[in-house]
Amino acid sequence: MKRLLPGCLFVFCGMFATAFAQSPQAHRAPWNGESPKVLWEASVATGFGGTIVHGESLFLHERRDEKESVRELNLADGKELWSYTYDAPGKQYSWFGSRTIPAVDDDNVYTLGPFGHVYAVNRKTHQPIWSLNLVGTYIDKTLYHGYSNHPLLIGDKLILAPMARRKAGLVALNKNTGEEIWKTPSFGSGESYVTPILLKLHGVEQIIMLNDKSLISFDPETGKTLWEYKNVSCIQPIAAPLVFDDGRIVVSSGANPTVYMLKADYKDNQWTITQLAHNENIGHQMHEIIRVGDHLYFVGNSNRRAKEGMVCTDLDLNVKWQTFDQPNLQHGDCKLIDGILYAMEGRRGILYAILPSPDRYIELAKAQVLVFKEGRPGNSEDSPMWAPMTVIGNKLIVRGQHRLRCLDISPPPVPLPALQSAR
Repeated sequence: MKRLLPGCLFVFCGMFATAFAQSPQAHRAPWNGESPKVLWEASVATGFGGTIVHGESLFLHERRDEKESVRELNLADGKELWSYTYDAPGKQYSWFGSRTIPAVDDDNVYTLGPFGHVYAVNRKTHQPIWSLNLVGTYIDKTLYHGYSNHPLLIGDKLILAPMARRKAGLVALNKNTGEEIWKTPSFGSGESYVTPILLKLHGVEQIIMLNDKSLISFDPETGKTLWEYKNVSCIQPIAAPLVFDDGRIVVSSGANPTVYMLKADYKDNQWTITQLAHNENIGHQMHEIIRVGDHLYFVGNSNRRAKEGMVCTDLDLNVKWQTFDQPNLQHGDCKLIDGILYAMEGRRGILYAILPSPDRYIELAKAQVLVFKEGRPGNSEDSPMWAPMTVIGNKLIVRGQHRLRCLDISPPPVPLPALQSAR
């Protein structure tokens, strides 16, 4: 069975972060040779949107000038199979380009652009079956940083987050027609870039959504509010919550660094949400938190604390270690693959392989995998490199500003004789 992890949160994105509880493989080499082999490379427009794999294809959404495109690439060699481009007016003031990951089923690809353009494009005809704009339909103007919440497919429903202050928080549309099935009341101030996630808590299927003022849960069939916890403060949150099987939930915002550990309990048809711990000195801004056993790992850089680096905490949110600027990691994504953390440095395109250990930061290897031109910090063809990475088997797909690369991270058959670096 193939291991498939769609790319997760980038500069203004968030996807569901899964709680892992596996033992790291000590001193295991992360790839063959000095750096991962580049299996293929494809040109992309400027942007931060991640990719998603469906079958033998790779899908992504792009924005160039005031047009947007949905593209299907062959996963084996990166060659484009087809694309569809449509007009999408709107001027971005910074961080130009795409932001979101498409949703894909056997028939269609569903995209959401930064200015609210929603398209359902048929995979056989390569033409739209319906489209609409969240702006004008559900909200008066787009979010400050542009829509960055990925579309979510649940059965015949496409879930979107207009985040309108007075009209609607979430909406469910018929995925085949675009017709509205339900919408929720507005919640928070509207400035949330988190993708709604579908999960089960205590046997109850629900959609949970983090906004700047609360964590809120909805019935996916009706949109009815199941519960809401209001004692969190997350300015412009981006990263999705991390949810444990026992109902513990970790939420954070990097704009005002604070991380919370909550607990959802369900008894006699009543929900109780309590706060178990919080830490006002750390936070994660863009990408997921990763759990390995009894510890959490994440890139802690934020608007207010730009040099937090990678952070390791226990489950009570006590910091075990952090790297600050050695390495800084600059808002890059991180994935756990076969017991190794792969972290992308978001300015220079260096991929770090890190052994998750609560005792200290252990760097197994690092390699330049995206193009960087020496000069002032961030002076790179591909910078910033904040797009979420995608894992499929032993392939790691990384995106810069102008190129998409598929890396072979197959390990050699023998472990490393010794660690290359340990701090």
